[in-house]
Amino acid sequence: MRSENPQSEAISTIVADTNNFFTPDGPLKNAEAFGGRPYEHRIQQAQMANEVAFALANSSNLCVEAPTGVGKSFAYLVPAVHYAMSSTSPVLVTTETIHLQEQLIEKDIPLLQDVMG
Repeated sequence: MRSENPQSEAISTIVADTNNFFTPDGPLKNAEAFGGRPYEHRIQQAQMANEVAFALANSSNLCVEAPTGVGKSFAYLVPAVHYAMSSTSPVLVTTETIHLQEQLIEKDIPLLQDVMG
């Protein structure tokens, strides 16, 4: 019996964990219990998160443009967390504005820490 390539297993895990997080019944549905907004399943957010997860897992580049309201921050933070947890490589997130940086540090990341456990 042939064993799966460790890299493809890591890819599968990162992508699967990310996809599971954004399902209608995934962990994000509990965000309100931790002080977040009530979860609203957004197909575009789940698609973006899947693409980010796949790009991280494959060490490839990705450029995404999405309108306001998609939930872009979570769509890149969640796969970044899953990648960081399964890799020895650090993840670096940069922002163009201090406002977004503050939102990530003061609101989004603490909420994800609570929701993701």
